[in-house]
Amino acid sequence: MVADKTICLAGYGKKFHGFHNRAWESALGNIHLSCYLNPNAESSHIGLSFTMLAAVSVIETLDSIEELKNKAQIKWINDIIINDSKICGVIAHNQIQGNKITDAILGIGLNVAKAPTINPTSFIRKTTSINNECQQKRDIAKIT
Repeated sequence: MVADKTICLAGYGKKFHGFHNRAWESALGNIHLSCYLNPNAESSHIGLSFTMLAAVSVIETLDSIEELKNKAQIKWINDIIINDSKICGVIAHNQIQGNKITDAILGIGLNVAKAPTINPTSFIRKTTSINNECQQKRDIAKIT
């Protein structure tokens, strides 16, 4: 059993899979975390709310960086983009029993230090990072 409000952070790695089983990798200096919650709450629309909560939280965080203020947008439903490039993805999984959400896992992958190398397609956007978007580079060594 996992304790409520458990947070897991991936340092770096390859061969992860996200929404629609799309492959992704975690680069050192980027933030890739999951949070387990045990809400035991009524589920009228709360399942979708967890995805929106994660997305809005990332937007607010990016807006707190002066050079990025009001630049990030949500590409419905789970991508955060700046200048038509993906900077973050969010994901939520919920366990429902009866009319209550008993368990929820929120995931956030935010490109801070570098943009992952991918081959963009009509479904997969090119990527960017906070350091790519800001003239003032962040000292990633202080946070990794």
